[in-house]
Amino acid sequence: MKKTIFFTIILISFIQLLPAQETGKVKVSSALEMLTKHPWVKIHDQLGTVQLEFTKDLTYTVTLKSSNETIKGTFSLKGDLLTFETDSSCNMKGKYTISVAKETITFVLKEDQCSGRNEITPGVWKTLKQ
Repeated sequence: MKKTIFFTIILISFIQLLPAQETGKVKVSSALEMLTKHPWVKIHDQLGTVQLEFTKDLTYTVTLKSSNETIKGTFSLKGDLLTFETDSSCNMKGKYTISVAKETITFVLKEDQCSGRNEITPGVWKTLKQ
């Protein structure tokens, strides 16, 4: 009898977790979909227009329009935590909390030792519709 009650409780707990996992998956794929839909732009005080483009293969490209300099790397996305895994301009990871809306993405610095990236990335970026 005790084993039956124990297994019933475990089964009920597991069943309740399934929708939460599915919701998390939808949120992540939805955020990735929105993140990769358009390039993003931001006007930086010293660098001018900066363009950031994410792709579904988890790579990104940053273009400094004034100097035509390009930085490339890879990223990962878990919930609202975006991690710049690799970066052609520095060898350190950077972590940001993101909020993606229809026309904007907001980066909040969590941890990033790369001085160029942590200076440019935080703040609000707008979509660049092509």
